[in-house]
Amino acid sequence: MLFTGTAVAELTVKLEPVEASRFMYEPFTLLLETNPEAETPVVPSAPGYSVTTIMKEPDSGTFRIEIVPEESGILTLPPFAVTAGEETVQTPLLRLPIISPRVADEMTVLLELSDTNLVVDQSVEMNVTWKSSVPFTRCQELLFGLPLLRNPAWEVYPLDPAVPEKNRIGLPVNAQRMIAHNAQTEAGYELNFAYRLVPRQEGVFPTEARLSCALTEVHRASSQYPSYFDNHFFNVPDKRDRFERIYLKTVGPKLTVQPLPEEGRTIRYSGIVGTGSAVANIRPADTVVGQPMLLTVSLTHLAFGSHIQNLPEATLDGLGPEFQITRDPMHIQSTATTRAFTYIIRPLRSGLTTLPALALDLFDLETQTYRTIRTAPLAITVEPDGEKTIYTPSKKTEPLIPLTGIRNNRKESEPAMYAILEFLTDHTAIFWPLPVFLWLILRPWLQRRDHCRTDPAYARAIRALRHFQRNVNHDEEAAWKTYLADRFDLTAEAVTFEAVKPHLQNVSPELALTVRDRFIGEDTTHYAPPGTPAQRIAAARKLVNKLEKYTHPNKAES
Repeated sequence: MLFTGTAVAELTVKLEPVEASRFMYEPFTLLLETNPEAETPVVPSAPGYSVTTIMKEPDSGTFRIEIVPEESGILTLPPFAVTAGEETVQTPLLRLPIISPRVADEMTVLLELSDTNLVVDQSVEMNVTWKSSVPFTRCQELLFGLPLLRNPAWEVYPLDPAVPEKNRIGLPVNAQRMIAHNAQTEAGYELNFAYRLVPRQEGVFPTEARLSCALTEVHRASSQYPSYFDNHFFNVPDKRDRFERIYLKTVGPKLTVQPLPEEGRTIRYSGIVGTGSAVANIRPADTVVGQPMLLTVSLTHLAFGSHIQNLPEATLDGLGPEFQITRDPMHIQSTATTRAFTYIIRPLRSGLTTLPALALDLFDLETQTYRTIRTAPLAITVEPDGEKTIYTPSKKTEPLIPLTGIRNNRKESEPAMYAILEFLTDHTAIFWPLPVFLWLILRPWLQRRDHCRTDPAYARAIRALRHFQRNVNHDEEAAWKTYLADRFDLTAEAVTFEAVKPHLQNVSPELALTVRDRFIGEDTTHYAPPGTPAQRIAAARKLVNKLEKYTHPNKAES
């Protein structure tokens, strides 16, 4: 029994990697399992790898050894000693394959552009096709980059693939979710997605695609909802999954963007490059002076119009001084080749029969010149509003024109808040005396607050009166006794006239007798036999007011 109690367990060691796949310059972890009493081993670095951390898990014999490989190939970790007491054991020799990312020869990425020679504001369509001979479900931790889309000189508009939900899949492109068409062909697997790009500056811009991912040995089942952030492209491989990192880079054609000519350009230029036409309609066509009407201007036969946010100011001014129009559209509608803007207009006098045509300019690529397109004049009828034949807009209904400062911010924020800020800004002089008035108003409250802090009796009197006024309408007798208890630092359940009498030295004899009679009347009501005539007692509110007059501590002097 003595030998059994003092025997030391045999020292054992087990060393294995945690990650199934290890890459050059990426740290991985070795798990060393041994006896709990073992000391922290010394694991030296060697050419080809560096030991960065050796950490023991609490209350166990498990050590985590972090190693950063610096070369690809076979990493050989020689045996090292593990000591527990007087016993020492060598770990086994460990050989680990270290791999580096490789070029993805089983995949290709194609970049196709609808045009390569452009002018500023001319849109171009970029189609990206990703082909693979292995299932895409083996691709995890995808990084897909299109550097041109990050260039601030270009506006980017993702295009919908227009395929059923079952053929859609989401993938991260430039760290943003993009919907692609997921298809399987005879040659393998294919993803296709597209953008519309609009250049805002001239120059020469290269195009390229960069791709890297973790290619697992086996593919997992695809997600039930492939269009969202729960598919394999967004997943990170598990440490026990065997995979390799692959990368791919594709260089596409260069885009050359020329500036628009200054000759012939007017303030009516709309930002449209290519073809287009304009159509207008108004409803209702019959109205009275000053009443709102909805004017819709539709731009049709466009190559791409989603980047047109509004009509030029000069186009809207073409209505003339007899109409008032909002400068920003209240509603915008778009299709593949159309863009429609809806405005609110008001006729300013009766007798108008025609809404003037609206004109705007576009740049014609065939003739390399600016061309003007116009809407047709619209027939309207404007009757007097009773006896009123002229409408004078008020300041509140004036159209908001693009300005700097608060008024411009109002377009995208709460109008009431900015109206208050404008009022404060315009009437600053009125608010200079405000701190003085606030001080005069708050001074009594501050003095009472300071008096309560320095005089406990005064604070107790203030609290007693506040509680009484709050509760007297619900239960007068309970409020009366609670007031006396709070006022004279007594217990509410044991308040009697004998307990209150020593605190009534400064009151008149008549008031003291009235307080006594109230206690006697209350005792008569509670303890006298049924039928005993009730004694008339003074109202609690009147007694409290008199007690406050004679017994309340003096207030602080100003």
